[in-house]
Amino acid sequence: MPNRARTVLTVASTAENRLVAEFKLALVQMRVEGGCKAANLERAARLVKEAAENEAQVVLLPEAMDLGWTHPSAHEAESIPVGKSCARLRELAREHHLFVCSGLVERAGEPCFNAACWLILRARCCCIIGS
Repeated sequence: MPNRARTVLTVASTAENRLVAEFKLALVQMRVEGGCKAANLERAARLVKEAAENEAQVVLLPEAMDLGWTHPSAHEAESIPVGKSCARLRELAREHHLFVCSGLVERAGEPCFNAACWLILRARCCCIIGS
């Protein structure tokens, strides 16, 4: 089956169950090749573009999308938000005028982390969640 951005309509609501916002969310399922950062980022870029063409406003990419979590190259991860992977995702958010959330392998000193990076429309990293 080819890589496809699957788009679904999602509704956010408050605790009182009142409608707050309605948006299109693209849940991207893609092949992540361990250690192949350039190929993974290119694949993600194609799928983000497809999601934008299908009018998605938010794109959710896979966990450890850049390097793959179990691959030995995870120890060569970059820091967030200054690394190349995060920079490329910022470009995609800016280019396609949407929000992007992606799992990335992050290096912060010696240890590596399975982190998530949320990029807003103005293409600044506004939220980093690590485990």
